Amino acid sequence: ILDDLFRFLGAYKDWWRDIVIISWGAEWVDEYAHLLALEHGLSTICVLWWGIWWYEKSSKRVLVEKILGDKKNVAWESQIHTSGSGLILTEYDDQEAPTYYTYPQRNRIIAGLSQIVFLPEAWEKSWALLTVWYANKAKIPVYAPMQDIYNIHSLGSNSGIVNGKINPVVDMRQMLIAHFGFSEGILQQESVVMWWSKNNLLEKDSSPHINADISI
Repeated sequence: ILDDLFRFLGAYKDWWRDIVIISWGAEWVDEYAHLLALEHGLSTICVLWWGIWWYEKSSKRVLVEKILGDKKNVAWESQIHTSGSGLILTEYDDQEAPTYYTYPQRNRIIAGLSQIVFLPEAWEKSWALLTVWYANKAKIPVYAPMQDIYNIHSLGSNSGIVNGKINPVVDMRQMLIAHFGFSEGILQQESVVMWWSKNNLLEKDSSPHINADISI
C-alpha cells in the first residue's frame, strides 16, 4: 500500500511541490514512510517522543541521521532540527528520556500538522488510533483502506471505518484530487486502486502534509 502511495506522490511532486510526510519514526510503517519520502524526493518530518540528545542512545539514530543528512552540519541547539529534505521535531528538553507518558503525546502534534491522515492499518489498541482521535477532534480527514477482517492488525482501522471515524479508500487518485487539487488531467494516466489484502501489512499550516499512522 505504501509503495503505491509514494510511487504516486513521487510521480506528481512537480505539480505539488510542498508535499510533506509526517510520522514518528517507529519500526515498520512509520520508518518505512520516512525512507520512502526521501527516496521519492519528498520532504519528511519525524516527531520524537524524547529529548533530541536521546537519539544518540536510540535505535532511531540511523533513521534520524538519514532524515537530517550529514549530522556534522547540524546544530543541535533547539528542539527543531532541519536539513534540506527533513526535519526532526520534539517538544521535550534535550536530555529528557522517553516515557509511557511522552509516547502518545506526539500523536497530537502529528495530527495538528496534517491536512489529512492516512492509516495503512491499525490493530485494536494501536497508538495510531490516538492520532485518529486528535484528527477527528480537529476535523482533519482520516483515510484508510478496508483490510482483511480476519487480520488482527487491521481491527482498529476497520472498526474506525465502520464507526464513521475513518473514511474508506478505494481509489488513491480520488482522495488526492479531493484534498490537494490535483487535476484529473494530471492524474488520469495513473490510477492507484487500493485493494484490501491480508498480505498488505505494514502503521495547521498551508502546506499539504501525509501521516503513517502517515500524514500529508
